[in-house]
Amino acid sequence: MKDDVLGKVVEVEKEIQKKLEKEKLKAGQWLKKIRAETEKEVSRIEDVLKKSFLDELKAIKTYAQQRASEILKEERKKAAILEKTGDDILRKIVSRHLKQILPGEKNDYENVKS
Repeated sequence: MKDDVLGKVVEVEKEIQKKLEKEKLKAGQWLKKIRAETEKEVSRIEDVLKKSFLDELKAIKTYAQQRASEILKEERKKAAILEKTGDDILRKIVSRHLKQILPGEKNDYENVKS
């Protein structure tokens, strides 16, 4: 009778071991499948982010080129106006600004305490 019980215990332990091995195998396969799916999803997201980045970069470059072109056009207009302006007018403008910059005529030390 003891041998019978012992035999059944050993048989049940073997079945448990087989089921455990089977479950380990299933878990390993499941992990492999999840890992592959995750890597695929990460790769897809990376591709989306790269495309988004490149699209934004292209848009920024286009905007910068347009803005630079606008600035250049405005500055060329200003330069053309200055070229047409006579030397006498330019001297008057420069003189007016120099009077504000150069010391001499007004006391710029009024607000300084000794």
